[in-house]
Amino acid sequence: MYAEFGWNTSAYGDQTNKGSKPHPHEGGADGVEAKGIAELPALHYREHLAKDLYYSMPITSVLFNGRSKFQSVQIFSTKHFGKVLVLDNKMQSAQSDECLYHESLVHPALLSHPHPEAVFIGGGGEGATLREVLRHKNVKRVVMVDIDQIAVKMCRDNLPEWNGGVYDDPRVEVIYDDAGKYLATSGERFDVVIMDISDPIEAGPGWVLYTKEFYQKLKRDSLREHGVLCTQSTACSVNMITEGFTVINQTLKKVRTAGQKLWVLPVCFQVFAHVCPYRIDIPSFGAPWGFHICSDNAEFLLSPDTPPGEIDELLEARLGADQIVKLKHYEGYAHRHMFSLSKYERLACEREKRLLSTDNPVFVE
Repeated sequence: MYAEFGWNTSAYGDQTNKGSKPHPHEGGADGVEAKGIAELPALHYREHLAKDLYYSMPITSVLFNGRSKFQSVQIFSTKHFGKVLVLDNKMQSAQSDECLYHESLVHPALLSHPHPEAVFIGGGGEGATLREVLRHKNVKRVVMVDIDQIAVKMCRDNLPEWNGGVYDDPRVEVIYDDAGKYLATSGERFDVVIMDISDPIEAGPGWVLYTKEFYQKLKRDSLREHGVLCTQSTACSVNMITEGFTVINQTLKKVRTAGQKLWVLPVCFQVFAHVCPYRIDIPSFGAPWGFHICSDNAEFLLSPDTPPGEIDELLEARLGADQIVKLKHYEGYAHRHMFSLSKYERLACEREKRLLSTDNPVFVE
């Protein structure tokens, strides 16, 4: 996928543009006459879902448009979704529906651990994943490692609604580094690891965090007993599910190690004994979005079969009534819906044979 401005982007350059607004123009765009439309926004955000398929939305103002050392960073105000964050030309979250993404990413994972005290967040620059983790009363320490200090600063400056002041919580430590490097070198183990990172795109900084090598090291060196991993897992619409979602699912479940000699058969073994894929519709993403929670302990790992009432009781015990009322999406019945994959989703996962590795990466467009 990639995104672009639809009109006169050169006026903004690579700099912060507080409150700057596009100038309206008459008629159509891209050479198409728009009869009966007196005025159109001069600037559109356009993201490609495929090479010849995209969605477009009008931008009302540009809050930030620039590049860090690692990626392009853009923050817009839009007519339909409020403020939005775009990294490397891919939508990351929108004011109107970021709760769908962040509540879905965090709560199933933390509820799947019997007593989560130490949590690691890879990425998470908006601060909203951190916000949701800190709702859990058991949590005593959260380490958030994001590679891009500029992106985090721009989110703190322009998207304060996302984090709600959580950076001042004494339980939080924010580190600007590569998440994989931190996990490999810190020696610290966590109850829950949440990977809130960009999609595995070829030019992006984080595709290695979807590989079998990363998952193997993470499980061996960074998870405590009963440890749980949750990772965002890219789009899973009918026409996009095999770009990333099914490959991530297969990589988490099974790793194939080739034999050293021709007569030695390859060996297959599991990374995690239990892998639960799930998804949620996120309008600003233009597609249903996928996630996975993984653990070797099936006793606590939530699944489609977990009764809604049991989810609600866990939320009450872990968050308390004062935090539950702040949730906009996640509850017992929402959980059942998220984890009940459709037929095409299940079959796509069953047919997938590819593994994502450092030697054989699989990139989404």
